[in-house]
Order: sequence, then C-alpha cells, then structure tokens
Amino acid sequence: PISYSSTDSSIIDFTFLSKIQHRKNVTVMDSVQRSTISIKQFYDSFSNMALVSKSRKFEFRHLNPPNWSDVKFAAVLDQVEDLSVNSIYLLKISGTNKYSKIAFNTISSTAEYDSVVQKLTYNYINFDRGTETKEALVIMKRQAPIMRSPSVIDIHSGETLPFPLSYFVSDPDSIKDDITISSTDVKVSINGGIVYVTVPVGFTGNTTFSLTATHDFIDASKSYTMKVTPPRAYMPTGFSPNKDGLNDILRPIFMGKLVSCNFILFNRYGEKVFETVDCLKGWDGTFKGVQQQPGAFVWILNYQFEGEVKKEEKGTVTIIR
Repeated sequence: PISYSSTDSSIIDFTFLSKIQHRKNVTVMDSVQRSTISIKQFYDSFSNMALVSKSRKFEFRHLNPPNWSDVKFAAVLDQVEDLSVNSIYLLKISGTNKYSKIAFNTISSTAEYDSVVQKLTYNYINFDRGTETKEALVIMKRQAPIMRSPSVIDIHSGETLPFPLSYFVSDPDSIKDDITISSTDVKVSINGGIVYVTVPVGFTGNTTFSLTATHDFIDASKSYTMKVTPPRAYMPTGFSPNKDGLNDILRPIFMGKLVSCNFILFNRYGEKVFETVDCLKGWDGTFKGVQQQPGAFVWILNYQFEGEVKKEEKGTVTIIR
C-alpha cells in the first residue's frame, strides 16, 4: 500500500518524481499525546569523507517535541544492487556530524537488516526530550583497513621515533582508535594519530612489530621490520644563519638516548664563540651579538648515550651566507 496508519505506526511511500529529495510529515501518538515528525529521504555523497553510501539517507526531525523520545523505524530500500548483511553497516548521524557505526548481526538489539527484501529496521530513533533535535540513518559499504608496506625502518638503540599513522595505515576515516599493537623487542604506542617507536637501550639487530587495524568491523594485520644500530652523533659540516628559516641554527644531531652533552665552538683566532650543555640549544652564528663572517669554525663535542661510555669528537663547520 502507498500508505497505512494506525494509532501506533505509519507506512509511507516516498515518491521521488524526479526530485533529489523528498520530505514527509508523519503524525505519531503514544498513550498521552500526538506529535509530528518530519522524515526526509535524500542522497548524500558524503563528499571529502572516506564513507561510501549504499542507500538513501533518512533524516528525522521533531516539529513539536513531545515528552517521549523513542521512535521505531523501518524502510524497504528497493535497491538494484545486492546488499548482503556482511558487506554493509548502519551509520547513525546525530546533531552535526556526530557519527556512530552499527554492525548488523543476528543478535543485535538495535538494528536489523533483511538482505532478501532489503529491509532496514532500527529500534530507537532517539530525540532529546523537549528539544527539536534530528537524527539520520544510512546504510554504508564496509571498507577494510588498507595497511601500507613501508621499507625497513632504520633506528638506533635507545631512540624514539614518531611516525604519522598514515605511514602504516591508509584510512582518512580516523582509524587511530581501532588499532592493536603486538611487539616484543621494541615499545610501540599511539597518541593522537602519531605512532611512537622506542628501542630499548643496548638492543641492536633486526626486529619486527605488528599492527592490527579495525575499520568498519573488519580486521587487517601487518608486520613491520626494523633495523636497529648502535647510537651515534652527527654534526653538520655547514649552516647558513641568514634568518630565512632554513638551516639557521647549528646543533649536533643525536640518534639514541642522550645522558649528557657539552658543545663548544671556536673561531679561527681561538676565541670561544659558543658553549652549551643543552644540545637542543644550537648556535645562531653570532658572538657577543655580532653576526660572524663566513668561514670555518672549530667544534668540540663531548657526549654520552645511556649504556655507552663518554665520547669526544672534534671537527670544523663552515658558515655560509
């Protein structure tokens, strides 16, 4: 039938008539009062989002909010494409882009999907009491996690390296909360979309760790290989302190867990132009507030990594302007 109504339910046929969307107002009642709900059916491309819609989007809005908040909903989708229960999920949208995903299964108390007649049933459309709120439902296509295959990761003993999550997993639909980690020789953690890999002091050699990502209720795992070498220090051979934001500061580069450091620079007259025990603080190319002329400067670097003996290195660096 095109329409059917009783004291507790309504069945509505949405006729598109070449329109991209259609809206119906439905009057529903409980034992106390009557309320009108606006139901809108339309296509949503979910542009700029990693979401693939497989049905029309159904939006519900109270026109005169009642004192009750639960409405049961069912829709026969009448899709040409076969939508099996194992290839889709239900996306619930509340307010402004607040998404939650619901998997269809035989024991679900929230949503059911009959793939034979393509009927979606959702038990509770929840409206805040006394306010005009809206919710929307749409069936989406499941997408498995895409695990990337980066090359071997080079890292030093005692070092911690940060990697964007996209280095390991390709998924713009925010997968960071659905990842489990398996590692033995190294420590791996995820914080705010950044993967931190830490190698214990003294460990060298090849090792692996695994990440398992879950997306749209589908799991995918991959192992990543790391080549761990002893800690080392590196000093650039030149820098250009011209305040262009590129290579303006001279500082040693440490690859490992640093315990102590002393960094000293001399000009060609033997004058000490810079010294620090904070090797994150580098030299900006000035001495007593005066920019130093292009040329070579001698550096002495004393440092110690955790688990290693103290070392001293010397060399020269050139100012380029």
